[in-house]
Amino acid sequence: MWNGSPHTHKLSKIAKVVSALDPSLGMLKVDRSKLTSANIDWIHSDFFDFEFGPKKFDVIIESLVLEHIKDIQAFFLKVYSLLAS
Repeated sequence: MWNGSPHTHKLSKIAKVVSALDPSLGMLKVDRSKLTSANIDWIHSDFFDFEFGPKKFDVIIESLVLEHIKDIQAFFLKVYSLLAS
């Protein structure tokens, strides 16, 4: 999972699926216009509000996010819960 086109681009070349989540619709539109890989799942949502369901991830990468998170412990607990074992 990623929100930021340079890394999304690199990951899309080696990963089966990349989930790119961003609360900014504008940033998603910019990234989408630059990246056309079919294996990128673009998600417009806040991390805490999005329901991932049973989906698990091998890797979760975040960037330019931590300074905006009010409850850092809750953030990392959710990240941990989304990681595949």
